[in-house]
Amino acid sequence: MFKKVLPEGSQYCMYGMNLTVTSAFQTWYDFYEPDQFGGYFVKFKGIALATVHGAGHEIAYYSPQRAYGFFQYVLGGKFWP
Repeated sequence: MFKKVLPEGSQYCMYGMNLTVTSAFQTWYDFYEPDQFGGYFVKFKGIALATVHGAGHEIAYYSPQRAYGFFQYVLGGKFWP
């Protein structure tokens, strides 16, 4: 059975909280393969939302390399609001 977290539901909830958008939707690229699309992210005041392209419900299971690269970006502050 294929499971997926739909970004539309998360986006709906985030925008429903009427948070101030500090950075509109942007694309991000894979940490290890910079020419490969990684997903999208948007920054709100105090929180950020990121999607991972091609990953199912468990990112580390479906895309371990992209998950680790995403983690590197998070530690580097790329997705901080």
